[in-house]
Amino acid sequence: MKTVIEAGRAAMRDYRIDTVGLTDEQPGTVVEAWGQVPRVERLLNASNVMATLTAEFALYLETYTDTAITYDGVRVDPSAVQIYSETYSLEKLNEFPAPELKVIEWRKGVKRELALCDSRQMPLVKLRPEIQAPGFNFTAYLSWRGFEDRPQDLALVDWDEDSPASAVVEQARGQLREHFRKRVDDRRREQVLEWQREDVYPYQGVATEPAEITEREAFATVATTVAKHIPKSLKAKKATLGLLKETLAAKPDHTPEILEKVFALSRQEKEELGLLLQRTSLTSLIRTSTEVTDRLDFLRALEILLFDTEAKKVTRERDQLHKILENEAWVFGEEYSLMVSERGLSEVLRKHLSILREPEPVDTSVRLPHGNVGRVDLMLSKTTVWVQKPHHLVVELKRPSVTLGMAEFSQLVKYATTVIGDERFKATGANWDFWLVGNSMDESLRSLTRQSHLPPGQAAAIGANVRLWVREWSEVIQECKQRLHFYRDWLDYQSTDEHALEYLVRKYPGATPTLLLPDDEDGVDEQATNVPGPRRGDAALNPTQNA
Repeated sequence: MKTVIEAGRAAMRDYRIDTVGLTDEQPGTVVEAWGQVPRVERLLNASNVMATLTAEFALYLETYTDTAITYDGVRVDPSAVQIYSETYSLEKLNEFPAPELKVIEWRKGVKRELALCDSRQMPLVKLRPEIQAPGFNFTAYLSWRGFEDRPQDLALVDWDEDSPASAVVEQARGQLREHFRKRVDDRRREQVLEWQREDVYPYQGVATEPAEITEREAFATVATTVAKHIPKSLKAKKATLGLLKETLAAKPDHTPEILEKVFALSRQEKEELGLLLQRTSLTSLIRTSTEVTDRLDFLRALEILLFDTEAKKVTRERDQLHKILENEAWVFGEEYSLMVSERGLSEVLRKHLSILREPEPVDTSVRLPHGNVGRVDLMLSKTTVWVQKPHHLVVELKRPSVTLGMAEFSQLVKYATTVIGDERFKATGANWDFWLVGNSMDESLRSLTRQSHLPPGQAAAIGANVRLWVREWSEVIQECKQRLHFYRDWLDYQSTDEHALEYLVRKYPGATPTLLLPDDEDGVDEQATNVPGPRRGDAALNPTQNA
């Protein structure tokens, strides 16, 4: 039987179909074009024709194995260009058999499509998969008897949300997302195993702590995404992966832009990397774990500064404590932000009025009762949106060697009475807390902080809006540790003296006491100072005993 189909370029939808009858010609299809059609030959000879035919008839050829298709003398063989395939049985919706989804991943570039097929495994219409699958070339074949009821409506299935066909398509897309999540993980594992065999993987042993497991997962996500840009030689590959590890750990938020500059990523690769990092949220986890471990290291370093037998003798208020704590305001409460550091009460007034968005008065000078310029160590303010009126915290620091007494407390009282007595402060109805913080206090001051009608630690109240507190560093640090308790347990992280001092020197080299600096930092031999550094097992490791 020979069938001839003719159409003209001017009316491509008008076909003339003639059946000639029996013939002795070889089976096949012959395409002929007449006239000025310069693109026809180029299109028919294009290299992607074979890929298109393969994707179009793959499911049909796998189902009907006695059928063969050849093009230009070459047999269409889907199995030869497949990387991976998986078949899923979806949920049965009505009287028809359960839909079946087959996903085929290809070696060469094929347009991603979701083909809706009839019961004979022939595509009726092709839709966009509407999923993110970076780095995968695939065709998904969704076969269901229900598609044959109204095949003319399938192209509009995405607009008919109430139809059974729409429900089947959405179910298939959900399965596709799950499929490629699994396949991305498979690819990462395969690539990591290859790097381990080549001895270029930048981690050793098996990760056991949650923070390290998270870091390695993030590394695998990023490194496998840019794997094709990594040098081929083992030495260069090992160096590149090592640098990538350090970059990801130190600056997770900037990793995509750094990789773009180093590897010259294409637009699609940048988008894929961003989607992967957004989907996994691993950079957020790394950022959180890094911040928590930094805070735990800082608290340990603060304990050394305050309670180590030798370190506390040389730790000064302005040179060390003040300069360090102005950048670690979270110690006094997560809700506070630093507003003023080592400034006079006049600057406190200006900052207070700026928070209220009030105009500055002509005279902004503020003096203590005897005319002196009072200088506060730290002024912090609550900046969260639910704070209905200003709430300030003024912190007065004292060096570790000072035992807090009534003399130090009287200085705090002067600051508080000056604020409450100044109409420019009082008119706004702000809440004020004044803290006097030190290592220890004498008994007379301690009794003042243990009054039955006041909360523990509060020594006095002036009016309804001003409270005065005396705090020991041991309890402040303990409160910080309690806030970090959940994260510390999750990370299974214990800060050591080495980690703590490394953090202190790295973040505050100019404020770190000389005896805590390593030899290569200050050029001074430790023995020459005749002052021992902090030691593991020193009584200072238990700050409550020293307090």
